[in-house]
Amino acid sequence: MNMLIDWLEGPLVASFVLALLHSLWQGLLWFGVLGLLLRLIPSRRPERRYNAGLSCLALLLLTFLVTWSWIDHALVADMAQPIGAMNTEDIAPANTASSPEGTTRSDAHPHSAAPADDVVAVGSEVPSVRTQAERQTSPSSLRSWLPWLALTWMAGCLWMLLRGILGIVGVRQLVRSTRPADAKLLDLLAATCRKFGMSTQVRLVLTDHLNTPAVWGIVRPVLLLPATLATSLSAEQIEAIFAHELAHIRRWDPLVHLLQVIVECGFFFNPAVWWIGREIRRDREACCDALA
Repeated sequence: MNMLIDWLEGPLVASFVLALLHSLWQGLLWFGVLGLLLRLIPSRRPERRYNAGLSCLALLLLTFLVTWSWIDHALVADMAQPIGAMNTEDIAPANTASSPEGTTRSDAHPHSAAPADDVVAVGSEVPSVRTQAERQTSPSSLRSWLPWLALTWMAGCLWMLLRGILGIVGVRQLVRSTRPADAKLLDLLAATCRKFGMSTQVRLVLTDHLNTPAVWGIVRPVLLLPATLATSLSAEQIEAIFAHELAHIRRWDPLVHLLQVIVECGFFFNPAVWWIGREIRRDREACCDALA
């Protein structure tokens, strides 16, 4: 227990939490940059808009890492410096350095009390050291709240991770409850794959639990097609759906989406990250529509 408390109060956790706090205004900055870029990039260029969103999200993460490294280095250097370390020049009496006569009197009476102005000169340098010590130990400072903020962040990440795991379990159960597609749909999917020049084996299944098509998996992707669409749409419409979903697979969108979710999990408290993520998802769908 003591090791956990020492770790939470250590410079690594303190610098990490401070970097998280800085990411709030940094996120607003990058979201503003993205907003400006989206105004300049026309809607008919969804790929450029999508790349702009991913770049801003990646730069936000990079800015956080650089800030964390810089703050951690500063805190470690600050804690390594002895609190009582002072230069002899700083504590020398002011009148002794400026008055030779004062030096003579001091040497002549080594046991006499120091003049009042000498005491003030010595004490004038002490508050700087006290300020450093108080900054490190004051319970009212931000430093005393950093361990609690770290615990709050870990609890939030744990909750987001739990949600993600439950979502994965739910989708896996959904895939198990599907039924295979008929030969006509499989032939149509194979023809669409040849048009895209894709060699990846895509498994097609029908489900009664979804209203819209979806792709699941990265290495062995599965295309989930609602059974109602398979029976109510024409072959041309189903081919357009296949083209859209295959575009996601061809562009490695499931992998990018997974990485995006991990970043959003770590910055769950940052609204700018969610705003940027929303724009990325919107432009991702537009990119697949353009390819289809």
